[in-house]
Amino acid sequence: MADLSDHQPSSNHHKVSDDNRQAVCVDVNILDAYFAELRKHEKHLGSAAVYRNGIKQYQHTLELNENNETVSSENMLKYRIGSVTKTFTSVLVFTLIEQGLLSLETKLSTFYPGIIHAEKITINQLLSHTSGIKNFTSITNFHEFERVEQSVDTLIELIASFDSEFEPGDQVSYSNSNYYLLGQIIETVSGSSYQENLSKHITDKLNLSDTYYGGEIDTKAGEVHSYYKQDNKWNQLEYNAHMSVPYAAGAIVSTTHDLCVFIHALFNDQLLSESSLQSMLEMDEDTGKGLFKLDMNGTSVFGHEGGIDATMSFLIYDVKSATSVCVISNGLVFGTLPVATALFAAADGADITMPDFNYIQVSDEALQKYTGLYTSDTSQQNVRIFVDESTLMFQFEGDDAQHLAMKTPCEFDFSNSSQSVVFDEDLRGLFWRLGSYSEQYTRSETAENEKPSVDEQTISN
Repeated sequence: MADLSDHQPSSNHHKVSDDNRQAVCVDVNILDAYFAELRKHEKHLGSAAVYRNGIKQYQHTLELNENNETVSSENMLKYRIGSVTKTFTSVLVFTLIEQGLLSLETKLSTFYPGIIHAEKITINQLLSHTSGIKNFTSITNFHEFERVEQSVDTLIELIASFDSEFEPGDQVSYSNSNYYLLGQIIETVSGSSYQENLSKHITDKLNLSDTYYGGEIDTKAGEVHSYYKQDNKWNQLEYNAHMSVPYAAGAIVSTTHDLCVFIHALFNDQLLSESSLQSMLEMDEDTGKGLFKLDMNGTSVFGHEGGIDATMSFLIYDVKSATSVCVISNGLVFGTLPVATALFAAADGADITMPDFNYIQVSDEALQKYTGLYTSDTSQQNVRIFVDESTLMFQFEGDDAQHLAMKTPCEFDFSNSSQSVVFDEDLRGLFWRLGSYSEQYTRSETAENEKPSVDEQTISN
């Protein structure tokens, strides 16, 4: 991500001035046209919203009707929000700190002395992903592990079995283990469950009636399943994560409305003190404590993204205009980032790039010439390119395979995200691109044209 250090908040920076509140009106018509394109090409299911000063400016939902057709609606559906949960967990930790029940320097050994380096690891390092504790979601066969209920003892024993990835405080490395542990610490220190803390300190205060710790998906209560595209139709994901596994790192259910109201309240003194928010916003490699920093159309914004099952969420806040943008997709063929970018542009009065799905169709034989194993001098992950069911696939080794769509004979878009691949004209190498960042890879050998697993086809985090 771009260096946004010049936008670090100073005293009272998070408060929105009267001048900054006079923002442009959101162009509803252009956004309706944007979502009409997504609906027409069946590239997106989910909800999206723009709020200013905690008040709705725009909201749109694309959902399936009884005939499995994508339709627009104003329904306020409830989704699993994945790692956006971490922002809530961070707020709960800082609430306990303000109550004097914890401090940022409290050692992990106070609660879990059996974890490697627990005597060195602080609450601060758990919050900021600098603990060195391995991410438990990276274990082999995690997709099978997460589908069944797991006890707290099982998860703690698993985390305690890991070797440290680095000395605490030396690096930043995103780890769900950190926030699982923080959830347990919240319960231990407060003497109440995570849900009770969530209600008492956040949702009851803000009247967020549709935000809570999730369980089995209850469609009668407005909760929705994840879907994936196969055989040119939407298919319900056959399994869901058991919420005992993501827990304080990713188990909350919410709506775009509640999330937009929540993040506005966080930045406007309704949940935490000025000093606590400042601490959350202290960035190292654009990583804070329950918040990340990124550039959106040249503006610094703060927020978090999440992924669980096949549902992706994206929540950001622009301090200067008091604008909240939230995108949640429970059917992802088009990434949440380009949708959020369009919403933010509309809120800022900027031009919107309409989605273009006019891709080139070629034969399997023509696609085969791109296949192979590609290596990089600067990345530890190799890239495998192969063909599956007449579609070119891109896979970072160890990650899920993703579909590529041809824009030109050398340029391909990722079908479900804002990434792209540009091949050399002689096909001896490629550039992988994400925004302004790119990585060069050299073709080393022809890859086996093997079909990815169901998980690889349907899950992309």
